[in-house]
Amino acid sequence: RRRTPGLRGGTNATTILGDDSETQPDQQLRIDEARGGRSRIVDGDVTGPPELLVEVALSSRPFDLGAKKRDYERAGVQEYVVVSLEPEEVLWFVLRDGAYV
Repeated sequence: RRRTPGLRGGTNATTILGDDSETQPDQQLRIDEARGGRSRIVDGDVTGPPELLVEVALSSRPFDLGAKKRDYERAGVQEYVVVSLEPEEVLWFVLRDGAYV
């Protein structure tokens, strides 16, 4: 983030992805709107899909890989990373043609 102009990061920031979707991802990276990013800050909240969202999952793993993943996919979040603590694995999803692969 420090070496890329216009890249913004956030921890546990309220992120509004649509009328019925408000989440608080563990980490996020987003490109500043002035540099072509699709999210912006409105009244202190991130509004619109950041480019990368990260969740650290233990007890929340089913939710992070279920409802949250579907929300992020539907909103157009380009990359979604789940760091699972049990089992220990990193799942990295990339949006291709509107679906995560």
